[in-house]
Amino acid sequence: LIEELKKDKEKTRSGETGIEIAVRLVKGLKPYCHGIHIMPLGWDSKVPEILSQAGL
Repeated sequence: LIEELKKDKEKTRSGETGIEIAVRLVKGLKPYCHGIHIMPLGWDSKVPEILSQAGL
């Protein structure tokens, strides 16, 4: 994850990389749990995009 965040600093600054990582994690964990708890730590505006892309 760290290498992925370092790779494209512009995408990381804008939150795009974090959204991509979060979506992958949510999709990957979906079969194993009944819900998720997202703690955006100041990036509240990104949560709807994460949920949308994750199909929730």
